[in-house]
Amino acid sequence: MAAVLDGLLNQQAYKLFFQKWKGAPAKRYDRSFNGFWDDDTGGGEMKDLNSHSQNEPGRLDCYITGLTALCIPHPNRFKPFWHGIGPADSWTIGGDNYPHTSFVFGHKELIDVSEFLALSGIESPVTRCATYERAVFDLLYRHIEQRNQPVPNVQPEDINDVVDFDRIREWISAWERRGLLSHGSKMQNWLNGHR
Repeated sequence: MAAVLDGLLNQQAYKLFFQKWKGAPAKRYDRSFNGFWDDDTGGGEMKDLNSHSQNEPGRLDCYITGLTALCIPHPNRFKPFWHGIGPADSWTIGGDNYPHTSFVFGHKELIDVSEFLALSGIESPVTRCATYERAVFDLLYRHIEQRNQPVPNVQPEDINDVVDFDRIREWISAWERRGLLSHGSKMQNWLNGHR
């Protein structure tokens, strides 16, 4: 019953979230900046979704990632998984119960999901979320790079229609050349469907 209720609440939150985005001023994603151009700020000013005040505990250091991030809707994107995100104590949080990959990303590939969380009635000190691509990279990094084990609960064919695997492949190749990854070829194999 709890799972059904969680699903219904999340459906309502998704509906409200997308209704709000649908009626919101146009936002153009800029991949080089990892932010959105907000046409509502008077002249196309860039809003950096990755900058937060140092006085906000937990927001700068931790971020939602992995399977949890793949279950949260992102603006102007289809969601890879149609599951609810469950209770906050079960989320995968980079920098808490999951590896923090800022050594390669810095604060890029993170988005602010505070509005979605608020519409869902979820209070959380962690309101930044990995993009779907970074979330998949984090999954691969944790399971393949750090633990040398198969990635559980998700297969590439489940999400490759929504997640840009080519971007992830580029990151892996570049960071493997720099010596930051030891199991890059195994990560690439997972992305290619070879387990």
